[in-house]
Amino acid sequence: KYRIAMDSKEFDSYLSVRGPTDHALAWDDDSGDDDEDALVVLEVFKDGVYTIHAASYQGQGKFTLNVKEVGSVQVHDIGPGLQFTRSLEKVDSVTFCVRLQAGKTYVIDMCSKDLTQVDPLLHLLAEDGKPLGENRGGGEGGNARIRFRAWETGIYRVVADAFELKNGCEFALAIRTEPD
Repeated sequence: KYRIAMDSKEFDSYLSVRGPTDHALAWDDDSGDDDEDALVVLEVFKDGVYTIHAASYQGQGKFTLNVKEVGSVQVHDIGPGLQFTRSLEKVDSVTFCVRLQAGKTYVIDMCSKDLTQVDPLLHLLAEDGKPLGENRGGGEGGNARIRFRAWETGIYRVVADAFELKNGCEFALAIRTEPD
């Protein structure tokens, strides 16, 4: 697991990281120490070449890029169901690494009690970052939901994000298997 931080006093920083298959694995704008710095925490499962794109939304100038190993990756098994409660405030997105079993159908829900503060956006990525599903507002009451049948057993990334985030908001992420 790596912490990648981009800081600049001269412009609005933006970071994205692509994996060995050139799929986007993580991205961020404004989650760093200053409101315009970028911060990504990247879970890496395999050795390979990873590309960090450091960019500016506005302006140009000098910046500092720090990459630091910060621990091991936590992979969650679904079992009969899995639930997390987290907050989207300064952090643009939260990634959960989960192990899915081939042939099973999973329902992933991102729910917020206050949809006036957040427009939930949910992404499902393969281990290599390949996009497998995305949903905004397709769940109950305008929350986000992805229904996915895993074709192979492996580690997948569930990214809880916001299409629009006003003042920050707590959300619940639930993953369950659907009966066959």
